[in-house]
Amino acid sequence: MKTLHAIRLVQFYLFEKQDLPIRKVSGVFGPNGSGKSALIDALQIVMTGAHQNYTAFNAQADETRSTSRSLRSYCLGQTSASENSYARDAATTYLTLVWKDDDTGIPTSTVSYTHLTLPTTPYV
Repeated sequence: MKTLHAIRLVQFYLFEKQDLPIRKVSGVFGPNGSGKSALIDALQIVMTGAHQNYTAFNAQADETRSTSRSLRSYCLGQTSASENSYARDAATTYLTLVWKDDDTGIPTSTVSYTHLTLPTTPYV
């Protein structure tokens, strides 16, 4: 069997470059807005290939029912429902899941997703 060994996030939500090791028992803890839901949504993006019919992003803490989150808002690091609250103007986002073989302990497969997000207004 293969188990998830690590998650790598580059320019996704507020993570500039983060490697997260996964152990037999792992938890995701933190204050509001720290990226807990973003981490779960990153897993979802990679596992579904960002297919819009199969993704359902978690709502932000300040949202009532439907979510305003999108792949673009995650890549640019949108921190609130306000359109102008981005951590970066443009992003080259990488999301990677590393799987290991339980018997050998050798990384057997890597599943990645890459997304280029350009600014809405061109540079002058």
